[in-house]
Amino acid sequence: MNKKGITLIELIISIGLIGVLLMIVFSVFIFSTKVYNISYSNIEIQEQAQMIQSFIENNLYLSSGIESIIDKNGKKIDPNKFEEVDIKEVRFNVGGHMNSIYHIYNKKKIFIKKNLNYNGYEFGDYIENINIKNIDNGSGAKISLKLEKDKQIINTSFLVYFRNYYNE
Repeated sequence: MNKKGITLIELIISIGLIGVLLMIVFSVFIFSTKVYNISYSNIEIQEQAQMIQSFIENNLYLSSGIESIIDKNGKKIDPNKFEEVDIKEVRFNVGGHMNSIYHIYNKKKIFIKKNLNYNGYEFGDYIENINIKNIDNGSGAKISLKLEKDKQIINTSFLVYFRNYYNE
């Protein structure tokens, strides 16, 4: 008998062990990729939420209050009589100029119009819902945002008081 070669059983066992090791390696790779994608989506919507919050705070803070509200169904809401509403658009006056923050639901984007004389520009993405609640008889608002990307959801709320608020 020649002892220098390998038998068919040794070859089958070796191929089986290599196959099991490759399955383990690919399973770890696929799991790591899924974890990375989830983490990336979560980080991205957290950053979006922080940026959107800062942008809205900076714009509304300088205003004299909410001038008009359109809910997500397109109905105009009296800004002096609302309690809480999911919005499509909110208009506010800053230094004599009417500005608007509006949400396009089917695109999950949020825009701002300055002076209401052009289409505006996008300043946020992944927005599922914007909710606004009247606080302190109109001198401020609680704004709640719901953002979603790749089944990762973030909810955030913040208060904005209008620096130049006046009650008629």
